[in-house]
Amino acid sequence: MGEVITIAEIKTLIKEEKVKPSDLFSMEALTEDPSVKGFVDASCKEAVGGEYKHRKRIDTKFDAEKEDWEKEKEEKEKEIKKLKSDGAKRDAVDLFAKKTKERKLDEKQTKFIESKQADFVPEDPEKLDKEVDQFMDSKIEEFKKTAEIFGHKVETEEEKKGGGGPGKEEEGDASFIPD
Repeated sequence: MGEVITIAEIKTLIKEEKVKPSDLFSMEALTEDPSVKGFVDASCKEAVGGEYKHRKRIDTKFDAEKEDWEKEKEEKEKEIKKLKSDGAKRDAVDLFAKKTKERKLDEKQTKFIESKQADFVPEDPEKLDKEVDQFMDSKIEEFKKTAEIFGHKVETEEEKKGGGGPGKEEEGDASFIPD
């Protein structure tokens, strides 16, 4: 029988000759080895797990930043709405004066509406004209109701124009009428 080579001698020879396992075996043979297969599987799981953890960290950070952006956006939108409302309020002052003249309101009605102007809050600056009209209409109605409560007569447009209708004749001294 020939000489028997031990595994230790083979390992020593491979180390001395600097032979790689891939020089001796095929890829399939190496990957089918249970120790190599276990190592490869563990490495793959670690890589996938690391990728998952990395994505989770990024997603968490992104969600936190997105929440901050949403808050900031909401604050900016509120500020823009307030600024538009303030601008519309400024424009409404001139519009009130113009509409008061157009409607030919008397002095008491004008003063009443001017005292209530601070309550006017425009909802849509694009429809300011319409909102001022609605506000004035409601305040004129309020003026009429308030005047009635305090016993004052409010003239309507027809009464202001006057009419040629018959009035009551009071009987009195008729001495100036010739017989």
